Amino acid sequence: MPSLPDQIASSFTEYWAIVAGSLIVATYAKRRFNEPTFPSCKALPQAVEPLRYLFLKPQYRRARWAYVVLTLMLYVLIVLPGPVIINIVGIDQKTFPPQAWSLLIALVLVGLLPNSSNFKWIFDLEQELRRFVHEHYLVPRRVEETITLLQDVSFQPPASYIASLPNTLRAKIYDGLKAPTNSLAHRWARVTMLMELQSQMGPGASLPLRKAAFEPFQKDFDVIRERYEALKKDIAPLLDQVVAGEADKNTARLVDDLLDRLYSYLSWGIRHQANTEHEVDETLLALGFDVPPGGDVSLFNIVFPTIVSVGFIVAIFSVLIDTIMAGDKFEVRDSVFGAVTFAIAAAAMYGGAIYFALDSRKDQIRKRTWCQSSPKCLFRIAVKAGFATWAVIVAVTVLGSFADTVHSLAGLWWAGKSLASGAGGLAPVEWCFLPLRIVTALPWFMAGAVVSLFIAYRVGGDVQESRKRNQVRDALVLGFLLGLTAALATLIQISVSERLKGLGIATADDLKIPLLGTSEILRLSLSSGLAGSVCGAIIGFAVPAAHKANLLRPEGRIERRRLRDLLGQAERVLGTRVAAENWMFTPKEELDGITPSEAIHYKELATGVSRLLDSVAPRGCEDVQPDRSNRPIPIVIEGGLSQTWGERQTEAHHIGSERGETVAV
Repeated sequence: MPSLPDQIASSFTEYWAIVAGSLIVATYAKRRFNEPTFPSCKALPQAVEPLRYLFLKPQYRRARWAYVVLTLMLYVLIVLPGPVIINIVGIDQKTFPPQAWSLLIALVLVGLLPNSSNFKWIFDLEQELRRFVHEHYLVPRRVEETITLLQDVSFQPPASYIASLPNTLRAKIYDGLKAPTNSLAHRWARVTMLMELQSQMGPGASLPLRKAAFEPFQKDFDVIRERYEALKKDIAPLLDQVVAGEADKNTARLVDDLLDRLYSYLSWGIRHQANTEHEVDETLLALGFDVPPGGDVSLFNIVFPTIVSVGFIVAIFSVLIDTIMAGDKFEVRDSVFGAVTFAIAAAAMYGGAIYFALDSRKDQIRKRTWCQSSPKCLFRIAVKAGFATWAVIVAVTVLGSFADTVHSLAGLWWAGKSLASGAGGLAPVEWCFLPLRIVTALPWFMAGAVVSLFIAYRVGGDVQESRKRNQVRDALVLGFLLGLTAALATLIQISVSERLKGLGIATADDLKIPLLGTSEILRLSLSSGLAGSVCGAIIGFAVPAAHKANLLRPEGRIERRRLRDLLGQAERVLGTRVAAENWMFTPKEELDGITPSEAIHYKELATGVSRLLDSVAPRGCEDVQPDRSNRPIPIVIEGGLSQTWGERQTEAHHIGSERGETVAV
């Protein structure tokens, strides 16, 4: 058996090797992050570090640091088991000192050692980790989406940009942009205008494009210019005559490819100079692209007031229960502390469930995988929200019993080290607190799943179903469901704890739960169920109505303008304001089961709303839509240019009050 000084020296050498390996991983991971994890595509420029230009400026820094931290975590997880992993990869411990294992893994992880069959799994883990970070920040998907978007939207550059062109070229571009969008003349006019805009960049230019932001892509633009000059000689004769046949198709294909390269070039430069997606959209709008707003429905305005109400009600309810049950033994200090703890836990738990329900639904709509009432879509949402509520319960446990948690983590660490060295581990009493509390918190998965399923389902459908009657019905339904679920979760949690104590796996001291009789268990379950009912009623009353109100009265200026324009277009197509609002606020299968008023908040769907409206026959649409003449219809007032926003709002509310209608401005 080695002496104590030898053990200390060995431990010091081992930890020094881990620290040195961590420095190597952190240093080279920042460079390795720039290596693409996706095949070469048209969205990738020919710059020195092409991946850098697919991010917005602040996003790139955050993404790279996230990758470095995750890589360090992966490195530590691989290194800590030591001899066990060495045996798995087939290295003889007698000829390979364990202290060198840390440095070896660091060199393999950052790609400084050649790939081999023994370490291929480490390469695969690192690549999957890097791909996860890239995809999380929408690389290269966001650039590809921008290219697709610019292919679909109309393009009408400001008159000042066209006026700066020579007279002959100005007339050709003007006539070409007025031609049908699928014609060769229109597409070539786009190409010519975009090429001319590039030459206008520089000091004193009115363009919202900074020349320095496009300098890294000079090689790409040189290739674009060569293709443009070659095509310009061949395409001029075709624009003055109707051409059919294979030659015309080939020319159109070349023009489309050139347009895609120009869209890519624009996207790289604009993203290189912008800090937010909103700035990207504003720049494209200034250039003349009719980019849809694509502004997400604000989750803060929906979630925050609800979780504050839930926390406040839970705190009051907890104090009342303590007052009734404690009687003369009531302690104000302990009761208030417990009430604040419960309030924070309930607000975080149900707030997380609401957020994941709405955010996951938005993500599925954006990816075109959402379908209202689809069990598959709802199941994905329920799983995310359920694990979120479970994680909140575990976090509250860690913060509420921090000393016991630290002691349990230390016991788990030494148990793992003991098992790795073949000593047989440690007794469960030294580490069981945290694992057992994690297991006993699992029943609260159901509470998050129930809330998320209800919210994800109820925020869909007819947007106009947001009256008090609908809110009361939602409050009663979710209050009953969540109350029943909370009571059942509490009963299961206590029963599992009692079962573990009965099997001798853990004691009451290990679980920090006192021995309870049947009456105490039922009383706790009933109390938890009542609190859950109150929380469910608040959530059901507030959240679906608030989400639909955001669709009737969008928060963003661009979204409000877009909604007014579409309602005006729908009224011209369908003939009446009521038919236009019925069409705008009811779900459409062509939009994946969501309403046009919600689709305008997603760039992936917004461009199709106008085309869908144009394809609707005036008489056919009125026949299909249900009669809602006996329901309050939200009226969108389109004020003139001479009116201010406040004047239009006052006028709208005056008209609505006379008619007894709900007014949306």
